[in-house]
Amino acid sequence: MPTHPLPALGALAFWKLFIHETTPTDGTGKRKVDGSYADTRLGKVLTPRWANERFRQVMMLVREFRIEWPNQSLLSNDDVEFIRMAVDTALAMAEREGHMSDIYDLNPTTWSIWLVQHTIATRLGAWTAESPQQRQILSFEGLFRWLEVQHARGEARNLYDPSTRQLLHRYKLPFKAHMVIPPPKNELFKWRKGARRLSAWMEAGGLVPLAAGIVEQQPPALVDAPPLQSRREQARAAMWSRVASRGANLRRMSNANEDSEDARLTRGVVGSVMAESRGASSTQQEADASSSALADDGDSEDEMVRELEQEMASEAPGGAPSEAPEAPGGALARLLEGVQRIEEAQNMYSSSN
Repeated sequence: MPTHPLPALGALAFWKLFIHETTPTDGTGKRKVDGSYADTRLGKVLTPRWANERFRQVMMLVREFRIEWPNQSLLSNDDVEFIRMAVDTALAMAEREGHMSDIYDLNPTTWSIWLVQHTIATRLGAWTAESPQQRQILSFEGLFRWLEVQHARGEARNLYDPSTRQLLHRYKLPFKAHMVIPPPKNELFKWRKGARRLSAWMEAGGLVPLAAGIVEQQPPALVDAPPLQSRREQARAAMWSRVASRGANLRRMSNANEDSEDARLTRGVVGSVMAESRGASSTQQEADASSSALADDGDSEDEMVRELEQEMASEAPGGAPSEAPEAPGGALARLLEGVQRIEEAQNMYSSSN
């Protein structure tokens, strides 16, 4: 016979219902304890609550790539600024078109990995890698497995208010653990459609769309290191800093502007992630100093770009630019074009907000 009395059936049922109600089930289509289906966001118009949650969770995962990656070598602060702008733009466009939620929205884990890949591809000018090891690391599976290891550690993350340094938010990594990677062939259409939709939202907001290889869920193309690589990298880093810094200044947050607890939390989380990213950049005494010097001198930077393009033209057969996937001159020109597109989009955002 049990030594402790069992709880009444009504109390036990109530306790189970209480636990279930504190567990988010939106979009799952699962059944509740009482047998009824859980509420789902599928087929409903995008809500500020969903947009805020997606914004927060993507930025938490991006923070992991920025701060916890060995030697903080994967993403720079400029990269994080670019990703923040891309997420905000995509969600703003989705809300503007009255997006109906569906299975192609996928989850924050896929969004964060796609946006990390997109940022690296935009910075380089093409979705390419120069070694098999780099190719494996930047593939979706490579970035996913790294997040998987981080999630398995079970460590809590703390975000602090940038001004008061008080604890703002404590969380476990919002990682989607139960995913089949690489996805089965019969599921690839969901991923491709989800990536195309995210890309379309960013492009509608004036940003560069996702590379075709990222949309097709392919690893970067393997290419040889270009000649004069150090000079090209300096010019590319300088212009990438211009793209990210101008974009960050022009594109203030379009989402989470309402006066609600959820919106305030989103603003706090995003602001804390960005402040931590900037702080990491200020403490790293690395090659950013040379990039900053190039970025401050726009005439010298443009002159270097012109010289590199002339050198590429003279190196290519018949005096024509090379058709290789990694064409640094074309990559630099695309970055400058990105700056102009961001500036042109400022008027559209000013009128809409």
